[in-house]
This record gives sequence, C-alpha cells and structure tokens, in this order.
Amino acid sequence: MEFENKDYNQVKKARKSFFAIGIAYFMGLFNDNFYKEATVLIAVGLGKQELQAFAMAVFTICYILFTAQSGWFADKYPKGKVIIFAKGIELLAMIAGAFGIWYMNWYLILTMIGIMGAQSALFSPAMNGSIPELYPEWYVQKANTIIKLISTVGFFLGMILAGFVLDKTGVLFYNIPMGRGLVGVFILIAAIIGFGITLWAPKKQACGVLQKFPWAGPWGSIQELIKIKKDMFLWIIIKTNVVIWFIASIMTMLIVNLGKTQYNISNKSIVMMKVVFMTGIAFGGILSNYIAKGKNWYNILSPSLFITGIFLILFKIVPIFGLENNIQIIILFFLTAFTGIAGGVNLIPLESFIQIRPQKNHKGRVIGAANFAVFTAMTLGAGFLFLLNKNFLPTTSFGILGLMTILFSIYLNFEIKKIKE
Repeated sequence: MEFENKDYNQVKKARKSFFAIGIAYFMGLFNDNFYKEATVLIAVGLGKQELQAFAMAVFTICYILFTAQSGWFADKYPKGKVIIFAKGIELLAMIAGAFGIWYMNWYLILTMIGIMGAQSALFSPAMNGSIPELYPEWYVQKANTIIKLISTVGFFLGMILAGFVLDKTGVLFYNIPMGRGLVGVFILIAAIIGFGITLWAPKKQACGVLQKFPWAGPWGSIQELIKIKKDMFLWIIIKTNVVIWFIASIMTMLIVNLGKTQYNISNKSIVMMKVVFMTGIAFGGILSNYIAKGKNWYNILSPSLFITGIFLILFKIVPIFGLENNIQIIILFFLTAFTGIAGGVNLIPLESFIQIRPQKNHKGRVIGAANFAVFTAMTLGAGFLFLLNKNFLPTTSFGILGLMTILFSIYLNFEIKKIKE
C-alpha cells in the first residue's frame, strides 16, 4: 500500500497522539493477559480448572454483546474521548479485580473479566479508527505494524510475569499473600498509567452519525455485516481476516494439547512455543511492509495462506518419520514459528484495509462488525477444537486445520480474480 506525495509532516505531528494510544493499548493488553493468566494459575492450583473455560466464555460473550455499540460510539463521538472513557472503565474494572484476587472473591474476579470484555470491545474501534485519522494512508500499515509489536510485547510480558509474581512468598498487607497482593497492585498501577496517558489521545472531531443507538447489540453487528457485503472487496477482506483469526485461535489452544497430551513437555516449553508463534506473527507483520504493498497488495493473501496450510500439514507428517522425541519437538518449534510468519504477513495488511476502506463517519461501525465476526468465529473455533480433541491427536488436528486453510486459499484466489475482472 504505497502512495505518492508522502506527507512526512503529518506523520511527525501524529507521533505524540499515536504514542499515547500505543502505551494505553499496551497497558490494557498487559493487564488483561497478566490478570487472566494469574487467575487461571490460581484456579488450577485450587483444583477449579472449570473456571478457566468459564472466564474465557465471560470475556468473549461480553465482547460480542457490545461490538455494535462500540462502533457507534467511535463514529458518534471523538475517538480520543471514547478511548479515555474506555480506559476509565478499565480502571474501575481493575479495582474490582484487585479486591477480587486479594480476597479470592470469584464473583468480583469474573465481574472484572466481563467488564474487560466489554471495555476491549469499546476500545478497539476507537483506537483502530483513529489510526487512519492520524496518519496518511501510505503510513497506516506501518503504524499497525508498530501496534502489533506493542501488542505482542504486552501479551508476553503479562503472561510470563504472572507466574513469576505469584511465586513470591510472604505477606504483603492485611494477611494477603505476597503473590496475590502484588497481582492486585500491578494491575492498578498499569490501569492508572494507561488512563493517564490517554490525556494525550488524538483530539480529532467526530464526523457524527444519524443512525439510532444500536440497542439490539449483536443483531446490529449482523445487520452491519449484511450492509458490508455490498462492498465485495471489503467483504472478502473481512472474511479472510476472520479465517486467519479462527486458525490462530485454534492453533494457540492446540499448542497446549500438543505439549501436554502428545509430547509431554514442560509448561515452560509450552509457553515458549506460544511465544514463538506470536513472535512469528509479529515478524510476519514487519515482513508485510515489504511484500504486501502497492495497488495489488492483496495478491499476497492467497499464496501466504496456502503456505500457512502447508506448514500446518507438516505438523501431521513429523511423527511419521519416527525421529527422537527431542528432535520432533525442535522441528515443531520451527514449524510453529514459520506458521506464525506466514499468517502474520496477512494480518497487518488486512486490518489496515479494514481501517482505510470505510467512509470517515462509518469506520467505527465497520471495525466493530469485523470484530464481532472475528470473536464469533473464535467462539465457534472452541467448539471445533472440542471435536478435534475428542477424535484426533493434536498433530492430526494441525493437519486438518492445514487442509482447511489450503482449501480457503484456493477459494480466496478465485474470489480475488472476480474482483480484478
């Protein structure tokens, strides 16, 4: 996505506001992953494994319920003010979460997770919609690459630091164990920093919308998706984005099953495999700035998805050769990285196009509807994963996922050709 007459002055002017958005996003992702990882570790330690799935369901349902409203707010009001409001909600959620984990009140913990689901839905269209307002079109993809790197670091830091903090012994205050006490303190500090930094959020005026507030919630998102279908190019891009997130969500969960049930590797190795996967996605995002550009940037979509499918099928092939377990694990680590890179090449251009394509007064609702589609697909992916786990070994499940990816890449190739014609 390159354009002539590049305006570098606009890029320089936008840096302060973009920095504020990036730090606020980082703090939110850190808090979200740090807190969820800590509560999962505590739940498993107490023999309450079922709370892990329940917490994920609460977050996802609350996110899906508020996608239509979040897009409407991002179009109706200045996106900077919506970002500030969203971070204020996060601060309130973290107060509830801190007291919940300090005193092991699962009602407060789950309430906090649900609020964070709704808050994430509210924050996303405002943040993503503000990027094409801040930057010229030719720089949007680069800005999104930076955001992807920020999100990757926030994800890793939150996930890794949770176990380290919980291992701390002693008492912090009021007989609260040191580990749980520090979790509460950390999330409050991060929420305060995230809220404070949003004061430098962009001050662009809203375009405003004439449509009524979408009280119907998810139905409003479905209606928006039906409208989007009229723009066939945008519709294909959103479908491709959904498929990639569907694959990524299943793969992330399959990594755990691969390590636990088939190769019996340590928890640290499983976490590292996830880190390798996410790092691959981030590297693919950087790579996309060099290979997915110009007017025909979308030509990379089908081939990279085809390659992603090949790497996934190789997961199935690895055990066939009867190599030593350690060698198989090393190969699987490399395949995980390559799969992340191949998929990551697509993500940044796709998300950038979804930000750029809609009209200025419609960006929030389109982004909200796209988020609704992604989270719905990820929820369905959890059900699909259940069927895979019940009937196949993890490596076979990877192979099935790879075959599905290849078939979609072939379908996508035909769809893109129709648009060219």
